[in-house]
This record gives sequence, C-alpha cells and structure tokens, in this order.
Amino acid sequence: MDDLTRAEALIDGGRTEEAIALVEGVLAAAPNDAVALYHLGSAHDSAGHEAEAVEPYRRALAGGLDPEVALAARIQLASTLRNIGETRESVEILEAAVAEHPRHRAARMFLALALVTDGRPTEAVRILLDLLLTNPGPPERYARSLRNYTDDLG
Repeated sequence: MDDLTRAEALIDGGRTEEAIALVEGVLAAAPNDAVALYHLGSAHDSAGHEAEAVEPYRRALAGGLDPEVALAARIQLASTLRNIGETRESVEILEAAVAEHPRHRAARMFLALALVTDGRPTEAVRILLDLLLTNPGPPERYARSLRNYTDDLG
C-alpha cells in the first residue's frame, strides 16, 4: 500500500492528523504532486481545517488530475468554500461541474446545498426534485457528508 492509499485509509478511520503528516511527507519529496495535493486538501477538510484545504485543492486542480479525481476535487473545493462563506464561488464551481456531469448525483446535491446557503432555495428544490424524478438513488460518494449537512440545515 502506497502512502496516499494509506492516507485515504487514515482519513476514513478518522485519523486525519496522521493523514496530514503522511501526505505532507509525500509533498516534501514531490511538492507539485497533484494527487498528493488533493489528498492533503481532503485530509484538512476531514480534520475540520476547511481554510487550509482550499489551497491544496486549487493547486491539485491546476496541476492536472485524472477526470474522476478532478471532479471529486471540484466538489470538495466547492463544499469547503461554502463552509467558509465563499458561497458564490462554490455555486459557480458546482454549476460548472453539473453542466459537465449532469447525471452526477453528488454534484447536484452539493449544488442544491450551496444554492440554499446562497439564498436560492427554490432553485435548490428544483434540482433535488429533478434528481429524484430522473436519477434516484444515493450519491456516488459523500453520503456521510451529505447526511451531516442535511442534519445541519435544521
């Protein structure tokens, strides 16, 4: 198991500080490794260090990721931006992601959350109803995060 795979396992196991240290070690040897930067952003996000996650996500996306990882990085960056109050940029990123991947359930769900935060609940409901009618089922990933955000809507 390589270091980045181990870092993913540490994040999944709630050992985010260890994951951060492990990924930082990878980046010490290869500072522009886009995949490692993506994992660093993910680890910071999972640790609750949202502000520290933004830069690694941006650098990862600029450094070139395969399309599937790039989509995940865009969703996670947008979610992080929403969490730190950068709602407009969050909406823009997610609208672009949904335009490129219109059937991606998680992207649409995160866009709906960002629209609610941006004071546009009618658009959010429209997206969610369309999602239920055309593409029902759980998100491809992020179920736990989406559940937590849903619970926080209060």
